[in-house]
Amino acid sequence: DTSTDDAAAANPAAAADDAAGMTLNFPEILFEIISDPANRHILSWLPHGRGFAIHDKHLFASEILPAHFDGTKYTSFTRRLKRWNFERVPRGPEMGAYYNKNFVRGRPDLVRSMVYGMEDGEQPPQTAEGEAKDSSSDNDNNDSNDDKKEERREQEQEREREQENENKKEEKD
Repeated sequence: DTSTDDAAAANPAAAADDAAGMTLNFPEILFEIISDPANRHILSWLPHGRGFAIHDKHLFASEILPAHFDGTKYTSFTRRLKRWNFERVPRGPEMGAYYNKNFVRGRPDLVRSMVYGMEDGEQPPQTAEGEAKDSSSDNDNNDSNDDKKEERREQEQEREREQENENKKEEKD
């Protein structure tokens, strides 16, 4: 299968994990998708390789999400990015791109060190037995409420940006 061979060439570490029967986590899957040249028209690495951009949100939602993320909605996908500590660029030439210090083109070893929902130095939530709790599946169950909250938050941020731009305009005049 040439598509599998192409993906393996684009990301040999992920292909090796796949061959070994390991399950890839969210950032590892995303890394593999972005590294696949067949997806460049939908999403790709930024030129410097320290972030990525989604070029076609509609194709991303209709082709990538159903194939790789169980048909997750776009807003749920962006929420998962936040839970994996990706930061969205709010303005400038790379506005809308996403960054994470451990998500770098050609460095799957860094991707494997990414931790779900925790900042550096933070400890994972504990179960009653004192073991680290895997919160990734628990948190994905509240998608619709979180989608609405996220949408309201994004609308509020957009209003704030518009107000800020308006204030800057008035200051110039």
